[in-house]
Amino acid sequence: MLEILRKGKSSIFGFIIIGFCAALMLPFGLDMINSSGSQSTPIVVDGQEISQRQFHYRQQQIQNIFRNQFKENFPQIRKMLNLPQRTVDDLVNSVLLNNFLEKLNFGAGVSQIETKIASHPYFQGQITQASFQNFLQAQGLNSAALESSTKRQILLDQLQKVFTHVSVPSTKEIENTVKQESLLKKFKYIELKNDNFKDKVKTDNKKELEEYFTKNSDNYLTKKAVSFTAVPFKSTNYLKSVEVDEEELRQIYQSDFSQFYTPAQLKIKQLVINKDRFLTSSEKPNEIELTQSQVTAKEYIENLEKKLNEGTDFLELAAKESDQAITTGWLNRKIIEKEVSSAISNLEPGQISRIIETEKNYKLVLFEDEKERTKKPFESVKNVIENKYRADNAPEYANAEAESLINSDDFVQEAKKLGKEVITTPKAISAGQSTTGISTLAISKIIQMSEGDMDIVSDSSASYLVKIDKVMSPEVPELKTVMEAVKKDFISEKSIELASAKAKELIKKLKNNEGSSNFESIAQNENLVIKSTDFLDKNAQSAPPLGNQKNKFSAFGLSQNNSILITEGSSNYILAFQESKKNENKKIDTKQIASTIQQQNGSRLFEALISYLKSKATIDIDKSILES
Repeated sequence: MLEILRKGKSSIFGFIIIGFCAALMLPFGLDMINSSGSQSTPIVVDGQEISQRQFHYRQQQIQNIFRNQFKENFPQIRKMLNLPQRTVDDLVNSVLLNNFLEKLNFGAGVSQIETKIASHPYFQGQITQASFQNFLQAQGLNSAALESSTKRQILLDQLQKVFTHVSVPSTKEIENTVKQESLLKKFKYIELKNDNFKDKVKTDNKKELEEYFTKNSDNYLTKKAVSFTAVPFKSTNYLKSVEVDEEELRQIYQSDFSQFYTPAQLKIKQLVINKDRFLTSSEKPNEIELTQSQVTAKEYIENLEKKLNEGTDFLELAAKESDQAITTGWLNRKIIEKEVSSAISNLEPGQISRIIETEKNYKLVLFEDEKERTKKPFESVKNVIENKYRADNAPEYANAEAESLINSDDFVQEAKKLGKEVITTPKAISAGQSTTGISTLAISKIIQMSEGDMDIVSDSSASYLVKIDKVMSPEVPELKTVMEAVKKDFISEKSIELASAKAKELIKKLKNNEGSSNFESIAQNENLVIKSTDFLDKNAQSAPPLGNQKNKFSAFGLSQNNSILITEGSSNYILAFQESKKNENKKIDTKQIASTIQQQNGSRLFEALISYLKSKATIDIDKSILES
């Protein structure tokens, strides 16, 4: 199976390859774990305990990822996501990989970790103490947690690279893949929409609705709300307080390559003849009329070019003939049309370009002068650098003054003495809401605090010294108050189940060849329409039913007379191969194909390692946590 391990190739993984390859297809679930975990420590991996708090924290993170992805549809598909099992797998994998990497003595130095963190798009290549603190607050991490997670990612990247290194594909693998990549395939399919099953769902069974509501009560909880008193310390009020070191400003000036340069500029004049100049009709022209005008425009500018070659002055001719203004002044080279920039690239000042064709016109361009890119003098940009430096560091000063009041006996009175605004919420505030003077981001952090807590929270514009006066915890409402929402969710979930069950029933008939079951008979019996896709390229973007690349790869693996069931969007599709043809226009990059296969083989090895480590580990899990 693993032909990727070539003769003569060796790696530090040789001692486990045979073992974990044999374990490649091992599943991970309740059938391969013990059930002796305790309530307080629901997961134990090779003696390493994972607390209930860790489990619920990670489950919440995973849930939030899916909630953001599926938005209003999340409640209906939450059950299908099996979040508890996903969380268990994620935590167990993390422990096993960490232990494995430690045994191999993989390491990540301080400079590697710093470089990895600095590469995050948030920092745009430059980290200041203020931007680093803001980043930690936005991510909900402390510096130790960020360093730990970054180190782990570096180590996993190293491991993945080693797997990829030993995963060179064979010639036969490459040839077979090239052959498949050269094919366009067409598929026939039957669609079963979830919405078409909604009218089959009954909502007159009160007991069934009550059971559904009880089971999914978390979806209808009232939001946690808090009343609080806050003192905002706006960063802009501390700009003048920031101590500025000119040497540090000069370092910023030297390090930022792009910000402090004047771009290359060109000075040109243009003679422009629009392609639609010779249209004879004021009505919307047809294709033939447009073509005729374009041909005439081209001939016209060719005659003008001859006049220039005979000595006619460019500016005089352009003033008389050009359809657009001829004087452009100095232009940033980057914003000039690429056709123009290319045509004048080798001209000397005073020379005229060849005829240039753009989308809407023809041009002759007089190249007058050029300015190279130059770095602006430090003194001319010093104020810009200083202002940004102050803005980046002012939050630290705001936070420091907020901290000076946190232990005050009466922080409100102390704040008023300093002339600070004091904000008291007129009513309890929940996540997503805002109150005058405090952003929704800050509110989302305040919501996490407990009654009586006093702490500092920050957003991009201020630090807030906050004391929680009262907390209204989330509650399960009475069913009658949310009955309409419950019915809507109940119908949506049940329609998905009915559509899925029907699709599975039909695919089973096809696969078992029951009676004379085929696409045509199933479509006729179920009053469904057989549709066909266009001829599709395996790697090109497609519309449903094969808009999902994973589904498309599965479909492209189908042979004649085979069918698969796929789900995409709000529909189930029974899909079968119809026909194929060679894509004559597609150019195959064999090197890229080989690289892709190598990456895929490396990923399979990585998955195999996970399976192998699980098969050798002692994993104890409290089964009740999978029902949470």
